[in-house]
Amino acid sequence: MKAQFPHITQGFNMLVEGNIPNGASLSSSASIELLTGWLLRQLFNLELSRLELIKMGQQVENKFMA
Repeated sequence: MKAQFPHITQGFNMLVEGNIPNGASLSSSASIELLTGWLLRQLFNLELSRLELIKMGQQVENKFMA
């Protein structure tokens, strides 16, 4: 995201709490990815479509969660 949105110069803190076990195959990671994308879109006024958010979530899933 840093390369795609160089105007974002600050971050934010986010706490996520839950009790779904890792690897439970309930798509909890995908839900968190999309929520985070939606929050980033709102916080930083990003012009991203729903499809773009989904594709970014898929990239995160493939690169970091695999």
